[in-house]
Amino acid sequence: MIYFILSIILSFIITVLLIVVYLAISRAQLANDKKNKDAYSQAIQMINDARMASMHIIKDAHLKALRTLENSSVFNKDLKREVETSIDHLTNKHLTSLDSLSRELEESYKKAVTEQKDKDITTIESASESMKSEILREVEEFKQTLQKETFESQEMVEQKVSEEYEKVKSQIEDYRNVEIKKIDENMFSIVLIASKKIFGRTLDLDTHEQIVIDSLEEAKKEGVFSK
Repeated sequence: MIYFILSIILSFIITVLLIVVYLAISRAQLANDKKNKDAYSQAIQMINDARMASMHIIKDAHLKALRTLENSSVFNKDLKREVETSIDHLTNKHLTSLDSLSRELEESYKKAVTEQKDKDITTIESASESMKSEILREVEEFKQTLQKETFESQEMVEQKVSEEYEKVKSQIEDYRNVEIKKIDENMFSIVLIASKKIFGRTLDLDTHEQIVIDSLEEAKKEGVFSK
């Protein structure tokens, strides 16, 4: 659940960022060279700010995921390592997308500055609309990929937790059976010691087992267990 929320937040940040970048480029195409350069610098700064904000969000989600798992009775180092690997994968994927966006922005800026000298406002607006559609399409593809990887990571963690639970459950059952066997063995040892003190001699195993059985039957007849 934490990873799903993370993917939605990251997708929202990137969508807003790309729309702002698109507007910045559009304004740059219609302004003079100085304003173009300022708009481009602002767009790059927006991407850097988004990078820092995204890393902060990922870090918080990572800590929350670890705290959730640490509160689980089946938490172990292997499970922690798998969660950290999934977070690292998502982080690298996101940073790669931001780096790619920075390069595309630089190329688009250079292209817009060159084309601005030879094209009129109508052509520029048409190119801007095409750029906008392409950016939004890439954002949607990235969002779908991130959501898919997030669900896969979540399913992997849930499966690991389930496996660890069954393993612990089996270990508890084995321990219980061993302890019950010890109790049975100790009970007959106690009867041997007691019979020696009471009768002045040690009874063989069959005899003291029969004494125990007879005593239980007698107690049952007298209603001792129903009181």
